[in-house]
Amino acid sequence: MRHVLKVGLRYVTATPGQSALLIVGVAVGVFVFIFMSALIGGLAVYLVRQTLDDIARRGQGPSWTRDRLRARSRGPS
Repeated sequence: MRHVLKVGLRYVTATPGQSALLIVGVAVGVFVFIFMSALIGGLAVYLVRQTLDDIARRGQGPSWTRDRLRARSRGPS
């Protein structure tokens, strides 16, 4: 195990530019993954809330429809 770490450390220190690009690339990849996961999770929560709100309000309908239905149920004046 020591030998592997020694060779790895030697490789990283031998090419600092390539190592920096590698570290930056991995950091950007992790950031994009976390961002997309949060975005998709937030969208899912938003869609569920919108759907539940629409289902809850489905029976109410617009006010002009309710007024017309009330007038119809009372019969002609």
